[in-house]
Amino acid sequence: VLQLQAWALQRCSLPDAAGFELQIDGRSVIARSVLLATGVVDHVPDLPGIDAVRQGGLLRQCPICDGHEHRGQRIAVIGDGEHAAREAAFLATYSAHVSLVGLAAPPGESAVALEALGVTRLPARAKRVGVSTRSAAPITLRLDDGSQHGFDVLYAALGAQPRVQLARSVGAEVDARNNLVVDSHCRTSVPGLYAAGDVVSALDQIAVAIGHGAIAATAIHNALP
Repeated sequence: VLQLQAWALQRCSLPDAAGFELQIDGRSVIARSVLLATGVVDHVPDLPGIDAVRQGGLLRQCPICDGHEHRGQRIAVIGDGEHAAREAAFLATYSAHVSLVGLAAPPGESAVALEALGVTRLPARAKRVGVSTRSAAPITLRLDDGSQHGFDVLYAALGAQPRVQLARSVGAEVDARNNLVVDSHCRTSVPGLYAAGDVVSALDQIAVAIGHGAIAATAIHNALP
């Protein structure tokens, strides 16, 4: 897998038009058009033991994608603010055993709504998480008040960082959430530069990314001289 840090993108001049030069591990690639599908980096809780949870497939990032897989299970959501509150509320449609763990209390209206949905608010900060094959709950979450709680799955509601470094290096426009701004043909603000998938402002779903790819590929084809 090539790391983005080893890449560099810049505009260049072609014999009959403008284009791009992409540097990849010392190699140079020239292209008239570029489609970026660089995605996002999900933020992971900074907790001792979180790597074991992730390796065990018990750390999830997208309740829209896979919340249905955990119907009736004990679900922990780690995060703060409206984003975490929305994820906990969404997951409550699949399970009556959802707990929200964060660093601050959710906004007043959200707190009332979560209580009505049966979401449990754990007031203490998460301190450590572990995976156990010998207990009834595969995930053990320890809080800084000394309490310990068992869960079947852990959702990180901490957002994500779009990987826009390459696009920004040639002047592509981003929105307030740092997603690339594209038009209905997946064209960025830089002529010849297209973007698809989670790196643009849209629903972060595989089906949406596939649709973006089809739209961008057709637009690139139609733009060929």
